[in-house]
Amino acid sequence: MGLALARLDGERLVVLEALPGQSREQIADQLADWLVSHPPLLLCLDAPLGWPAPLAESLSTHLAGDALPGDPDHLFSRLTDRELRTRLGKRPLEVGANFIARTARSALALLEDLRERTGQAIPLPLQSGPLAESMSVEVYPAGVLATRPDAPAGDKRKADVREKLLEWLAEEMELPKATYEAALASDHVADALLCLLAGKDFLLGRAVAPGSHQIDAARREGWIWSV
Repeated sequence: MGLALARLDGERLVVLEALPGQSREQIADQLADWLVSHPPLLLCLDAPLGWPAPLAESLSTHLAGDALPGDPDHLFSRLTDRELRTRLGKRPLEVGANFIARTARSALALLEDLRERTGQAIPLPLQSGPLAESMSVEVYPAGVLATRPDAPAGDKRKADVREKLLEWLAEEMELPKATYEAALASDHVADALLCLLAGKDFLLGRAVAPGSHQIDAARREGWIWSV
């Protein structure tokens, strides 16, 4: 995991700090410190924050050996995953059918830990825009790149691709030298910088919110915030 902190100056991000996450405790300590020292803070997590409602309903009465009723696409992916796939042509990992479920559980445990440490509610919003209190949103770095046609393509785990990505990000945000070097050394930190762009889109009200017919699903399953 990578961590990054920035402030929004008009429409430009100014990165204040960026570093790789070393341990669960170090990550929680750092985020709790940021939440207390920079309120209100938008916490952008690259992890699912809910599970598909049809899967939960099917499993609640399922017995071993019985067929599992339902459309696999709806059992294993969420409404927000399918909506993003239609809108951006990107397919997030299915939290109901992939190892990403462990990441989701860890992210939710981290959120609960941060609430206990800071005394802040850190709710999940249903509308984008400026904050009145610290909140947490689910974001998708690959989706951020898909919304910006001028972004460099390629596997950012490769150093040469990551270098091109950072050169592009330097046009999108103010990157201190230490941040640039940290992201050049770690694709996780580079991902954290992409999460900052998603946060900027949210705070400026550009991220697409769930429609009136999607609110209930977003409350239950979570929502990926993307332009």
